[in-house]
Amino acid sequence: MQTKPTHTIPSFRFLSILGVGMIIAAALAMCFLIGSAGGAFAATPAAAKAPVSLSIAIFREDHATAADGTTSIKLVPAVKAVPGDRLVYVLTYANIGSQPVNNLIVDYPMPQGVSYRAPADGSVPPLVSSDGVHFELPGASGGSRPGLPGDNVTALRWQVGGEVAPGAQGEVSFKANFN
Repeated sequence: MQTKPTHTIPSFRFLSILGVGMIIAAALAMCFLIGSAGGAFAATPAAAKAPVSLSIAIFREDHATAADGTTSIKLVPAVKAVPGDRLVYVLTYANIGSQPVNNLIVDYPMPQGVSYRAPADGSVPPLVSSDGVHFELPGASGGSRPGLPGDNVTALRWQVGGEVAPGAQGEVSFKANFN
């Protein structure tokens, strides 16, 4: 019996102070957070008082078949992954500062060896990019369309509309395949 190669997924959690345009690096890829404090897009003292934390959790879909033939999917922490595993990435952002953060943008470059499938259940769909710069894919009629499985999606972007109040947090998530 031939076994599939495995890949150990490093566990990580990080916290960073965010001024406008500062970059937060993740272990598997880089994730950019851009926002403004007090309603202005500027690297001002007000922006420095509006830190944002970001944590990333990666889960593997574990399929189980019950005696009656029904199948259930359970999310388990993805400590290891083998090609073909279906993953769910959950990015949690929180305003840990004393000022509101407006117009938060979360950019997440896709890790090498991972392909985008869809937004996770209950998550806002991200904008997708095939070049890491332009967050639209051309549609058949000349417009744009969401990313689909099989597209060469290299980066994701979520635009968190409105204000993230001090102490507030939210999540964005997506489904992926480990290639």
